[in-house]
Amino acid sequence: MVGQLVSVNAGPVFNGNGLPPITQDAVDVAAAQMPGLEHYLDPEKLKAKGEISRSKGDGRLIAYPLTASMTIGTVAGKYGGRNVLKCPGDAYGLDIGPGGLGNSASFTFVCACDLAAAMRAGTTDGILWSAYNPDVPAFQQFVRFFGTSTKGMSFRPGGGTGGANLDLASVPAADIPFVLAYSYDAAVGQTRVYINTTAAPVASGDVNTNPVLSRMTRLSVGYAIGATATAWKGNIGKTLAFSRSFHRTAVDLALLENLMNGMRTHYNII
Repeated sequence: MVGQLVSVNAGPVFNGNGLPPITQDAVDVAAAQMPGLEHYLDPEKLKAKGEISRSKGDGRLIAYPLTASMTIGTVAGKYGGRNVLKCPGDAYGLDIGPGGLGNSASFTFVCACDLAAAMRAGTTDGILWSAYNPDVPAFQQFVRFFGTSTKGMSFRPGGGTGGANLDLASVPAADIPFVLAYSYDAAVGQTRVYINTTAAPVASGDVNTNPVLSRMTRLSVGYAIGATATAWKGNIGKTLAFSRSFHRTAVDLALLENLMNGMRTHYNII
């Protein structure tokens, strides 16, 4: 089994494939301090096409559900010399699950990613994260880049017809890695989105309809379940999912900032 969250005398740490805790990277160290970690996709732990890996959060299987896998470790698929997923779009993606984000409707997603020039300049959508609950008609929440005349990234926390879109004030340049954090708090229907730092949200909003998450919820990375034509075009690095928000208190924001800094350090994102 690949590295997973374990408990030792010093507290929860990632064992890194059974090696001593000293082998933890900056993201492992930061994530081990954060409550509510459900899933942790690490591209450096993924295997070849047709094979599987496991979430470093809970050991859940991560599989290529489609006919082709994303490229791992190509020259174009590296940040700071570290393997990431090269996603050319169209029928490429990874499934985590089935299995949801606990019993909480609140959640936080954090990952390193970039927009390929073809998607940044084009007119097609690209799904970065998607959550789908088969028990709830029309339910699917997602984070996507949308290729309209103005270009932007859309964050839809509500799912179904009750959602609301939040658009970034500006879109990251093509082929430039950045760390994206998306925090949703169900208690107040509040969303905050951050890029590279929590100093100020780049998008925010309030919604009245909470997503309906359960253990049946499936998570996908790099495409939307049932809509593979809108797969992500670009690269995706480490991806973490939590069953709680991290933007409502100074303590939580500090934890999120520490994780984002760890991600930037790991991938040498300035």
